[in-house]
Amino acid sequence: MKILGFDPYVNQELFDSKEVEIVSLDDLTKRSDYVTIHVPKNKSTENLFDLNRLRMMKETSRIVNVARGGIINEDDLAISLNEGLIAGAAIDVFEKEPLDIKSNLLKAENILLTPHLGASTFEAKEGVSLSICNQLIDYFNENKLKNAINIPIVDSKLIKKMRPFYKLSEKLGLMVAQICDDPIKSVNVECYGEARDSKSISLLFIKGLLSHFTDNRINMVNADIVAKERGISFTHSFSNKDTPYSNLISCSVNTGDSLIDISGSIYFENHPRIVNIMGFDIDLNPDGNMLFIKNKDVPGVIGKIGTVLGDLKINIAGYLLGRIENKDYAYAVIKLDDYIDETALNKINAIEEIINVKQLKL
Repeated sequence: MKILGFDPYVNQELFDSKEVEIVSLDDLTKRSDYVTIHVPKNKSTENLFDLNRLRMMKETSRIVNVARGGIINEDDLAISLNEGLIAGAAIDVFEKEPLDIKSNLLKAENILLTPHLGASTFEAKEGVSLSICNQLIDYFNENKLKNAINIPIVDSKLIKKMRPFYKLSEKLGLMVAQICDDPIKSVNVECYGEARDSKSISLLFIKGLLSHFTDNRINMVNADIVAKERGISFTHSFSNKDTPYSNLISCSVNTGDSLIDISGSIYFENHPRIVNIMGFDIDLNPDGNMLFIKNKDVPGVIGKIGTVLGDLKINIAGYLLGRIENKDYAYAVIKLDDYIDETALNKINAIEEIINVKQLKL
């Protein structure tokens, strides 16, 4: 079997090119005899396989969904099967479970439906049994508890003291995840001042970072394991070096092609603030809807953005602008009252001076 693969968030160097050929989603759709889906359901994957994409498949091809209902548009799939656009489908998950008796899938030709029982196989049960045995062997031989449900901190007083830093660190990770376009190679978290437990703080950053890419339950116990599975190396450290803040969490994410830097601090015990993004100082409450914009550093940009948002009846709650010395571009964070739709986002992106715009929800 020749295997094609697509995943925009996983480092392609993880795959042996002799075993898996990494291609675009369109290329995979057009070339595959069997398409199997193993992705979370989110805004980017909902209705990922609609009628237009199903038409791209070979008439002899088949599609399998054992991930989440709604990634394949069910009505479009029924049309594709009944009109012979594809040869068959096997579906284990549905938009509404149990499957509605009125669903068009029940009338579709060449389809196999199972009631979310994909893991109830001899192979799956054997895999679980082997996993349990291997975990026990690791414990008795090396004193390792690979999937322990308790968090890796014993001192409850430390947890209470670090809780504001945990919340901030997770928000920093979530923000970076929404800014980043490329597969992540490495993460470095440096802590200063009162943010002493760099290990647990870095795990919460990883949690926030990965939660945007997967619908698996990411927590302090499995965050480093999931990161390693996705080819992400991460380091953490604590320093006594003086900073302008009584505490500081500084995070750097490397994709190979770009470096994303972000820092945060806790003010007055429990007031989180983002204090630096991509080299410019800022005072931002990491909460709510906002736009993160990179634009040419020329006059008139703020007015043009404000005009577009005003014409769309979108209220600006705050506009934070940062310029970097000896650079021909600037960054801006615009806090909005509401999350805006793609139409509004595209109008901002169409402004000549805009280099890049990202919508963030924290």
